[in-house]
Amino acid sequence: MFNRLFAEKASLDDTGHELPIVHDLDDISIIDHIPITLTDVSDQLALLNPSKAYGPDGVGPRLLKIVSSVIALPLLELLQASFRHRRVPATWKHANVVPIYNKIGSF
Repeated sequence: MFNRLFAEKASLDDTGHELPIVHDLDDISIIDHIPITLTDVSDQLALLNPSKAYGPDGVGPRLLKIVSSVIALPLLELLQASFRHRRVPATWKHANVVPIYNKIGSF
């Protein structure tokens, strides 16, 4: 129902605009060379806002921050394996989307 409402009220006019041409879709070897360090993972965990909502996995940012020193290395290994095997777990592609009423900007 929300999707239908948003689609009906969308004001984006993309008439005459073409999607960019993407070459060499099979050559994704660049993903093998994205360096991720333990410091990178730890820094990102430290930046989590504990007051934000839980994700679809039911794990909240407050818990992730509390256990960050324990999960940083396994999370790094998981990310590196994902890049190495060029696969992203299906659950990483899910999100909780909640429309929020905005009385200032009306449709």
